[in-house]
Amino acid sequence: MKIKFLFIFILLLIFCARNNKKEVEDNSKRLENLKEKSLIKVFDNESKRSDFQIDIFTTDDGLLENNINFLDIKEEKLWICYDDGVGYIDLRNGRILNFFYKTNSGFNSFIIRNNELFILSKNGLIKFDIVNKNFTIAISNKNFLKYPLNYKDSILLSSKNEIFLFEKSKIVKSTNIGEEIIELKDCEGDFYILSRNSLYKFGVEKFLIERVIDISSFSNIEDFCLDKDENIYLGSRRLILASRGGFKNLLEFEKCFINFLLYSKRDDGIVIGTSSGAGIYDIESGNYFYILSEYKVKEAFINYILEDGDRLWIATKGWGVIKFNKIERY
Repeated sequence: MKIKFLFIFILLLIFCARNNKKEVEDNSKRLENLKEKSLIKVFDNESKRSDFQIDIFTTDDGLLENNINFLDIKEEKLWICYDDGVGYIDLRNGRILNFFYKTNSGFNSFIIRNNELFILSKNGLIKFDIVNKNFTIAISNKNFLKYPLNYKDSILLSSKNEIFLFEKSKIVKSTNIGEEIIELKDCEGDFYILSRNSLYKFGVEKFLIERVIDISSFSNIEDFCLDKDENIYLGSRRLILASRGGFKNLLEFEKCFINFLLYSKRDDGIVIGTSSGAGIYDIESGNYFYILSEYKVKEAFINYILEDGDRLWIATKGWGVIKFNKIERY
């Protein structure tokens, strides 16, 4: 009987050893496959993952809401745009402070000027005094689009089909471009207007627009960016390169769409926010590398991405703020 039990015990040890070896081999293959796809260092030992880190900030940590629309940094504070207020994370000590405006405010983005936030909403332009911590209405009854821009001592704003120049306490100039505007963007000091049919360059001094490319043959273009060589990248369900040679499809997403693009000088790549995650398109190699969906965060709708040195701050719909540290190339 003892010999029988001993024999069974030895068989069990052999079976466990084989399974463990197979699991190690499977994990090694998984990691190798991931390394081939990723710009990020991936380690098989959790204790060695200091070069790869995601921090997630939600209402559990003190945020006002988990729907985050916009982010910017001023004096070591990460300012946050919620639907119904603003707040910040103090990057020196991790303290979070929030300022609620009112329900259904429809805040979408802001710009920081001196000690004030100018916040765009579905009902107008709201000013928040950082020192006195109070809100006032700067412009009412205007449904502004995302991303106000600094221009000298003024602020550039956009609505469904108009561009405005806001100075001191009033709109001093405006123009109607005659078609639906998707976005107004500052690309290294040059201003561009993305509409449903065209990409325009906008001369603020004379308030003149000049068509750069016709995009009427494409559907659902939601964002764009320019690289260091002024090549234009368009985002829909595809990442499209628009250059003097014409258009070229670089990426195609089957189950999501691109809603945010940012050119990264540091990595010479296109940071992409989609309806289900984020990644980086490496211009040199032509490869796309996931930076969220392979790890802790899956199916995160990306509203905005802010590059801050070797960090990416990611504003999400429902997941709060995500800090992605230290992007490394192999």
